[in-house]
Amino acid sequence: MSFSSWTWWRNLLGGQAGELLHRGKTFPVTARIIDQPGEVRDGLKAYFDRYPEYAKYFGIRRDERGVIPEADLAHAANDRVIIRLIPG
Repeated sequence: MSFSSWTWWRNLLGGQAGELLHRGKTFPVTARIIDQPGEVRDGLKAYFDRYPEYAKYFGIRRDERGVIPEADLAHAANDRVIIRLIPG
């Protein structure tokens, strides 16, 4: 599996605990790295369904019916990870 040269996320492997600073407040979190292409694809699809304006930054365009082509999602997921921060 080939990931981008931005590999800082590897520091979070193994469920590393950390803190998230949001609006001046600190919250404890645990990181979960999602790196399997199928899971990343599903996560990206859910994200683009919720925030469609961000798909363009991944080179993804919806077809005439408003559907994201599966090939575009698969391509975008191939070299990316999703970092899920779990409260607690």
